[in-house]
Parts: sequence; C-alpha cells; structure tokens
Amino acid sequence: MSKSNRKKRHRVKPVDKMINYYISILKVVADGETNKSENEIFNALQALNNNKGLKFKQDAIDSIHILSENQILKISRNENHSQKYDVHLAPLGDELICWWKNIERGLTVSKDLEGTIKNNFVIEQDITESNLKAKLLSKHWRLEDRPSHDEWLEKALDFMIKTSFVFILTLITSYMRLLRKINDNELAKAILNYIFSDTIKQCLSLPISKREIFINDVLLQMELPIIQYFVDYCYNKDLHGNKLLEGKPHNLLNSICSMIEPGMDIDTNFNSLVKYIMTLKEKNVLSIPQDLPTL
Repeated sequence: MSKSNRKKRHRVKPVDKMINYYISILKVVADGETNKSENEIFNALQALNNNKGLKFKQDAIDSIHILSENQILKISRNENHSQKYDVHLAPLGDELICWWKNIERGLTVSKDLEGTIKNNFVIEQDITESNLKAKLLSKHWRLEDRPSHDEWLEKALDFMIKTSFVFILTLITSYMRLLRKINDNELAKAILNYIFSDTIKQCLSLPISKREIFINDVLLQMELPIIQYFVDYCYNKDLHGNKLLEGKPHNLLNSICSMIEPGMDIDTNFNSLVKYIMTLKEKNVLSIPQDLPTL
C-alpha cells in the first residue's frame, strides 16, 4: 500500500457529511473500466467539482478505504505494478450502483414522456374550442387527429400517474430486498437510504394534469391497495386476538387511517373509509364481510 495509505488517517468525517462523496466515488469506479487506480479516481472526482470543503486527496483515500472496509469496494494489487493498487466494485457496491443507475434511467424516461406530453398536447384547463384548434395547429396536429386529442391526453395522463405510483411501490420493494442483504452494514445502509430518499423526493410531484376531477378519479383507483390493507387486517382475528401484541395492531391501523385525510379526526376518516369500502363491495371490486369493525 502507498505511503499515503499507510499514514494514520486524519479524523474521519461523519457519514451524513460524506454520503455524496461516497456515492461520487462509486459512480466513478463504476464508469468505464472496471478497475481504476487511486489517481484515476482522484482526477475524476476533481473533474466533478462538487466536493468543496474536503481535504481532497486525504478524504478520497480515507473514503476509498472506508468503502473497502465495508465490503462496498475492493482494493487489489495491480498485476503489472507491484507498488500500485486498483479499486473496483465489490458485489455489494455493484448492486447498489446498479440499483441507482436503474432508478436514474426510470426517472429520465419518465421525465422524457412528461416533456413529450407537454410538447404535443394542450394541457391547460378551461380552454375554448377555437383556442384549442389554434394551439393544436401550432403543435403540427393533423385535422383528422383533432377529435382524438382529449381521449389520447387522458389515457397518457392516466398511464403517467399510475406509473408514478407503481414506480414508488417498486422502489420500496427493491429497497427492502437490498436492506435485507445489507444486514448490519451501516455505511451501505446509509448509501441505500440516501438513494431511496432522494428518489422519493423526485417522485412525489404528480405528473402534469389537465383537470382536477380527472386526477381525483385516478387517485381513487390507486387507493385500492390501501383499502385492501384495511379490509385484510380489520378482520384478522389471529392478529387482533394475539394478546401478546397488546392491541398495538389496532393502534397502527388507527394511525394509518388518520393519515388519509390530514386535518380530519380519526372517526371521520374511518367513516369515510367505510363508506368507500362499501361502495367497492357493491361494485364487486372487493370481497368483504358485511360490517366493518370500529377502529
């Protein structure tokens, strides 16, 4: 190992202060050639110019070795130069960075579709027919396609909104799978949590919409998994009959119900939920007992 690596490290900064730096190193190592020297990593990080306030070389050396100690990177002797060391992704690091890249790809494609909708459709509310025709002509619509505008737009928006919902569910599922593999690796968990929370922030804004009523209709359809959760667990005799749980499942159901409409009291929220569940029962969307218990 080089002299700089053998020196006693300066005080290591907290993980939350270095998390962007760790992820930058992983991206650099994952980009292009699978093995990189420390100098190549230094140069690439310097080119990024987004790590101000760090003792650059010493922080880079420390970060590489911390990532190695946590089985996220591997450091191995260069086959051609005995005094040089190569840095490459360990299996855990490879999985983390692949997850991040796949998320980034999904977000990019989603934004591209949203841009396409904005560019090709008229999404303003309360637009007159004459203004609509003029705007469509400016967007190079053919006259024969004009009657399909509203239908095509609604189907595109429906797809986008539901895809955002599924994207978040998929993100949560994959996050939990990776979390199970990480076990007690606190640094890997911190990186995983950072990627997860950063993605959620980007996903939370709903896609473009033409009409509020349309958004509400789509959201009602997306609430079905939540409704099914209440149907499944309000009636679960084994869960509620488990005395060792001390009634805590009941409290959790109560708390989740109170989140549905912030500002309403729990009784009002639950009564609205019951009415909606009964409506779905009448439409044969859900199979449930006749009466819901009181939360």
